[in-house]
Amino acid sequence: MTSKHLFYKAMREDVRHKLWMVALSVLGSFLILTVGWMVWRSNSLSYWGGAEGLMRQGGVKRIVEFQEEAAGFFGAYLMTGGGIIAVVGAVITGLFSFRYLFHKNMVDTCHSLPIKKNTLYGVKYINGILIWLLPFLASTLLTFFLACSLLWQVEGGAWIRDMAADMIFNLLILVIAYLLVYHVVLVAVMLSGNILNTLVSMMILGFGVVGFYALIVVFFDGYMGTFYAPPVDLETAAYGSPLFSAPYLLVLRMDEVNLWEIWKAILINAGVMAVLGAGSWLLYRNRASEAAEQGIWNRTTAFVFRAFLGVAAGMCGWGFFGLLVSDSRALGWCMFGAVLVSVCAFGVLDIIFQMDFKAFFMHRIQMAGTVAASLLLCFAFYQDWFGYDTRLPEAEEIAELAIYDSNLANNYYHQRGSGGDLLESMHYQDRDAIHAFLERMVEHERDWGYTGETERVKVKVTLDSGGSYYRYYWMREEDKEVAWPILTSEAYLRSAYLIDSAALGSDTDFSLCMSGEDWHEWEGKITPEIRSALEMYNQEILEDPDKVLLKEGRLAAEILLRTWHREADGAFRWTETCVEIYDSMKGTLEALGQAGYELPDVEELGIRSFVLNLDCDENMTPEERVAMAREVYGIPAQTDTGNMPAAETYSGDMPVTRNSLQLQITDRAEIEELYGLLSIGSTNNSHNIFARNYVYVTGIMESGSVTEWYLPKGALPEKYILRFGEK
Repeated sequence: MTSKHLFYKAMREDVRHKLWMVALSVLGSFLILTVGWMVWRSNSLSYWGGAEGLMRQGGVKRIVEFQEEAAGFFGAYLMTGGGIIAVVGAVITGLFSFRYLFHKNMVDTCHSLPIKKNTLYGVKYINGILIWLLPFLASTLLTFFLACSLLWQVEGGAWIRDMAADMIFNLLILVIAYLLVYHVVLVAVMLSGNILNTLVSMMILGFGVVGFYALIVVFFDGYMGTFYAPPVDLETAAYGSPLFSAPYLLVLRMDEVNLWEIWKAILINAGVMAVLGAGSWLLYRNRASEAAEQGIWNRTTAFVFRAFLGVAAGMCGWGFFGLLVSDSRALGWCMFGAVLVSVCAFGVLDIIFQMDFKAFFMHRIQMAGTVAASLLLCFAFYQDWFGYDTRLPEAEEIAELAIYDSNLANNYYHQRGSGGDLLESMHYQDRDAIHAFLERMVEHERDWGYTGETERVKVKVTLDSGGSYYRYYWMREEDKEVAWPILTSEAYLRSAYLIDSAALGSDTDFSLCMSGEDWHEWEGKITPEIRSALEMYNQEILEDPDKVLLKEGRLAAEILLRTWHREADGAFRWTETCVEIYDSMKGTLEALGQAGYELPDVEELGIRSFVLNLDCDENMTPEERVAMAREVYGIPAQTDTGNMPAAETYSGDMPVTRNSLQLQITDRAEIEELYGLLSIGSTNNSHNIFARNYVYVTGIMESGSVTEWYLPKGALPEKYILRFGEK
């Protein structure tokens, strides 16, 4: 009993010396939570003249919306406002709960008291939590009762139970966030003898891991040509940085991800919190009284901090000077920047830790080792000593491959835009074909002198061991021989082109564009007839994938599908799939016709003329213009051209740009001839390196409007090419 009495007496005495902290906690919690809620309530009801006015004038729909808004605001505001109080409160209480450790006379006084050192730690540790927690809980409950009162006034009592459950769960998250920050501050306090060293230590402990991880990712992105960023897991690194992890936990909750993700984050952060708490207690027990008013008393910790920050600073210096200088001397400047910034960071930390300006070069050998480590790490990225870009497993080590290319897929409208989820859904398992493809891609990484056309593709390689890795590879036109077995496989087609059962469901919206017509407004949900056309599309692609991969023929129609779905994180997202239908897909076009969507002819579209464009110098000779037109439209020279009609002069329906030659085709037979060659331009006919390029052609309608069309290179008849040379 005597021990307990002394403990509680010590707590009361400690609180008496921290009344300013208690007052600050009470005031902050009340102003941010309770007063903030009252301000929102006043603003929300001002239009109606109060809750009574809302009930009298708002109507059932508006009242229900207000009920939901009020309940949702309480939960969201508790996380945002409460999160600010928790993080700021943890820093303040952590710094000042043990501030006596920074003064020798106060340390001697406290340690001379008739109370054990461990008990003294417990008193100040618990008070540091209660000073924040009790005022915060009181303000939270007061705000909750005010919210309940408002909901009762607007007949929203049914929301109170859910709001109470959310409040309890939110309080658990806020307590975890508070203790995370509180413990990392305590560890920094126990390591240091003054406030400056505490703040420096707190920043290194609080942000060091995630900061260094982000720096490594930047170097990978800057120096590794095949680096694929989406699989990078920043969340794991965040757990090692409590000052980052605590706000991140609050963000997870506010983003309303699924409960499993939140509980996982809670449990991991709780483990980190426990380790930090135990660490602060052990450091306190081993801390000598002489550490007060000094720097960091633990030499091992001081060295780790100096070396860690010195290496990170050297990498930053390398990257910064590399950005400033882009010529052949860049490597020398990068090395200079790495050495300069690493030395400065190491030396400045030594000054802070030793509290002596002369300490800049106190640990010269350690400084040299840190600079060397920084340079070695930078050169490892610069020269790819990891073999990252040239990694090539043996064929027998490969289990499967997944590949994604937005220009070789019809779902490049995916909302995320990364293609990452599509890599997870493809499973191609021909080891020999995979190895041949990867071998070719790795060869390209060694060929820095190549200047031809390339296309970047995302690749995931899964190994027999169960591991996997991701890469961006640069594919070339001559790679068709090794890429085609993969790109024409059913595994790839199902992932990149075929319309799945979810998109064929009755809840999918669709819209249609045919031969230059504007997109119809959303037609609505998929009908059985449209579903039949899409099933025929799937069948034709499986039977002859070259139709869509090589974009054979003219693009005659497009169907745009929009599907909503729930992802693994619990959030709803939509996927847009653009189905490109070429005139070589006879079965799909026939099915569309049975659904009531026929390809219109020239007369139905009302095309008055087409305009062929050639941006050329006005002083070019006819022969030079013809030669340039051949290059632009992809038409090789012919020996027998015959007699061609005279070129027509552009009549002014379109603005003529300087140094631009435009041929207007108005003859009906020629309009129909060109119409049979042109693709619609709603998606700009995304180009892949295996298909023909397109040339922009302008269509002028009878109404005077302008439409966009695309002509495959090499498709324009010779007679039009020759007209560019006639005056």
